[in-house]
This record gives sequence, structure tokens and C-alpha cells, in this order.
Amino acid sequence: MRRRGALVELHIDGTLSSAHRLGGGPAGPVWETLGGLVLALPPERRRRVLLLGLGGGSAARVVRRLAPEARLVGVEKDPDVARAATRHLGLGELGVEIVVGDALAFLEHDRAAYDLVLEDIFIGPSRTVRKPEWLPEPGLSLALDRLEEGGLLASNTIHEEHASVRALAKRRAGVVSIAVEGYYNHVVVTGPPALGAAGLRRVFSGDPRLARVLPKLTFRTAARPTPR
Repeated sequence: MRRRGALVELHIDGTLSSAHRLGGGPAGPVWETLGGLVLALPPERRRRVLLLGLGGGSAARVVRRLAPEARLVGVEKDPDVARAATRHLGLGELGVEIVVGDALAFLEHDRAAYDLVLEDIFIGPSRTVRKPEWLPEPGLSLALDRLEEGGLLASNTIHEEHASVRALAKRRAGVVSIAVEGYYNHVVVTGPPALGAAGLRRVFSGDPRLARVLPKLTFRTAARPTPR
């Protein structure tokens, strides 16, 4: 745990896992992008959100700000991380149902349905940070199985962007990749076929709460809907 003025950061194996600005403020553009995707759903569809790789709750905080009535379920493998986030990052204030356990096991046994699934799991030290072996497959397929019809899934990727796009394109008609300026991250998103890259950009441009992150984002169609 590191503190720089009002900013409290959670580092795991040298990698920044979460950040929280005391008194409010932006979580960081990658987490703002992940959490901001809840606004791509109609208000009546922002009911249940699953966060895989809860960490310190940075994405969860964004979702809670934008969808205050949503039920949030967060899966975090490391109990020490969950305790540190609750103690130092205000995770307990967000009303997240915290599941301490392995996300793969959770997906294999959970039978609930969600409007939005956010996958943000990384392992290893900063120089070799990566997804676990079960991502993108079978993990993303299992996550898609937990989506309500018309729901949306997003995966935060670094080296795994293209593999994640291929995995999602096998099951979904369209996939969008969102690049974040100044970061290696690409947020890979799939949802209703009509949404697309232009639609997601309109979501972010249409809400003043996301205005600060929009200039850093590039939306690209990574896999197009199959003509029928």
C-alpha cells in the first residue's frame, strides 16, 4: 500500500492494482473505462454487475457512482488484498458482495445471471504481468454464460487483446477494442451487435461524468457482426 497525498495505491507484485483518491476524484483512465461501460446498458438493465478480479475496487467504485442501485458482486482470490482494500481503500463503503476465492471456480459453479461482467484479472510481477492460464479461454466463454440476454462483457487486456477478441468473436457477433492513451491496456468489449465502436463512443461522449476520460480513448471495431 502506498500513499501519495490524497491518492492511496494498492500494488501487488510491483503492479498497480487499484487506486483511490480520498475525498473523491478519478480512479484512473483504465478503471474509468471499465466501470463506465455500465452506461452502455439501458437504466433498467444496470441491475447486477459481476467484477472478476475485484482488487482494491477501483472499477467497482466507478460502477457504483454511475449505477448507485446496482447489485455488485466482486470476486477476489487473495484475502489479504480484500482486507487491505476494505481497510485502506474504502471498499466497505461500496456495498460490494465480496467473494474471496478463485474466479475460475466461481464461474464454473455460479448460476446467477448478470447484466454486466467486468474481467480485470492479472497475475505475476510488473515486468511479466499476464492473465492466468484459463484466460481468455475457457474463462471468457464461462463469463459469457453468466450474461443476461442483451448484457455486456468487458475484459481488461494487455498482451492478450487479440486472443481475447478471437475468443469472444467465436460466441458473439461483434467485438470492440478500446485503447487507453498512455497505457498498454486495451479493454475488449462485446454486447448487443448494434452497439459497436461508434455506439460505445457515444456512450462516453454523452455523459459528463465520463468526459475526462474520453480524450484518452480510441474505439475500434475488432470483430464485425456476421451478415445474415
